[in-house]
Amino acid sequence: MIEMPADALGRPISRLTTYSLRPGDGKAINILKKILMRVGILPSKRDYKKCFLDLVPYGVSEWWALTREAVDYIWQFIHEKPHIVNYFKNTVCPDESFFQTILGNSHFKPMITGNFTYTDWSGGGSSPANISEKHLGIFKSISSSSVDSPFGRRENIFARKFTDDSARLVSILDKQISEQ
Repeated sequence: MIEMPADALGRPISRLTTYSLRPGDGKAINILKKILMRVGILPSKRDYKKCFLDLVPYGVSEWWALTREAVDYIWQFIHEKPHIVNYFKNTVCPDESFFQTILGNSHFKPMITGNFTYTDWSGGGSSPANISEKHLGIFKSISSSSVDSPFGRRENIFARKFTDDSARLVSILDKQISEQ
């Protein structure tokens, strides 16, 4: 869990301050919103601090493993503070900061670690690399399933992303795991 802004880790504060159109609103509504932003009726930049008050924004991967207690806490929070929910509806990548901000400002914060998913971002871009045979050596060389990352110490018990024709690769990985 990292406090925003953290530009070097891909969590700039612009994710919260830039008004982001919602694809679910439909093309006509979003065209109207763009026009309203262009003429200054609808702001393209927002001040999250006015809405968040004393909440510190946090961001991290959207791949989470949550306890029942954490889910109950989130459920209560969204019912008590619907203005926060509404604010996040028009942010960039809300799945990477909404729940993180709620839990980062709670008694759960000390218990939060990095996610459990191995993801290869070495190629750059907005999508991770597909898991391939080159990753077999990487997985085998990890002496422990626990690794350090910029987001904290974590266990690698999942991996993403596989293609539809990765059955043979998954079978090899299953064998490697069972031999450890």
